[in-house]
Amino acid sequence: MRAPDAARAHWQHLESYHAVVYFAPEVIEALVGLGLPGFWMGYFAGRAAPLGPVGPAVAEALFYNFNPELVRGALPAAWDRASPELVLGSRLHAVDAALWTILAQEVRATELVVAAQLARKAAEAADCSGRALAAAHAEGEWPTVAHLVMWQAATVLRERRGIGLRRRGRRRRRGCGLGACWTARAG
Repeated sequence: MRAPDAARAHWQHLESYHAVVYFAPEVIEALVGLGLPGFWMGYFAGRAAPLGPVGPAVAEALFYNFNPELVRGALPAAWDRASPELVLGSRLHAVDAALWTILAQEVRATELVVAAQLARKAAEAADCSGRALAAAHAEGEWPTVAHLVMWQAATVLRERRGIGLRRRGRRRRRGCGLGACWTARAG
């Protein structure tokens, strides 16, 4: 397998592991339970929380591919409902529950422990210059159980790769975000 193909395959696996934070019902319910209504307020609060209670200008800069009105509708209003620390704790607890649902007893597998150790080494070695979200996740407190270490490492590496690499040479889109990224990529 060529190096670019191997890198893409690894990215797809890590992205899938990380994406539980966006789409698992446990996570969405946990964020709504904190008083963050709808998907988008929880999404933006959850992604921005490692940076602290950032305002809309910082959030818009970080989430460049998203419609700025969508970002402003979520932040800083989310911080009036739940602190970034509360969002992070609740989100990690929900990711834990979601991964137990998905992986069942595999969360205890020796292979996952080894993979988590290797992924953490990669995440800690990653240059996060110019990648604020990756740096914030890397600097944050690391979980102690393997399946969550793997998730944290996947998150650091995912945010390290970031939207910045995909938006080069494209016009800013005014779509809701995720779909706009893929639409712009195909266009």
